[in-house]
Amino acid sequence: MPALEKVSSNRVSNGILTKYTFPSRSVSLKTTINVFVPSSASPTTPVPVMFYLAGLTCNEDTGCQKGGFLVTAGEEEVAVVCPDTSPRGAGVEGEEEEGDLGTGGSSSHLKLVFSVPMCEELLAWG
Repeated sequence: MPALEKVSSNRVSNGILTKYTFPSRSVSLKTTINVFVPSSASPTTPVPVMFYLAGLTCNEDTGCQKGGFLVTAGEEEVAVVCPDTSPRGAGVEGEEEEGDLGTGGSSSHLKLVFSVPMCEELLAWG
């Protein structure tokens, strides 16, 4: 399991939002995630986890900053993981040739190629 590097941590609503970077095996790049953990969570009091996969040219900040759901997540005692869904610099063939595929682009196919394996990788840490 790769080590998480803590970038920042802030109190948000009824919990803590922490940004981490780590070397992702699934996308072969250093990637970034945001993790919201409600105040009620602890090692002896687990909470459900929701993975928020933003679309288009979004990154790990999109849901946390614009989604407006962290207050509700805190109230409902749900942790939220927001990975960067648009890896940049992946070296995918054609990534710079098409507007919907470009680096950080919006291709739905690329989202599945990167996002699903990354979620599986993150779940394996549990």
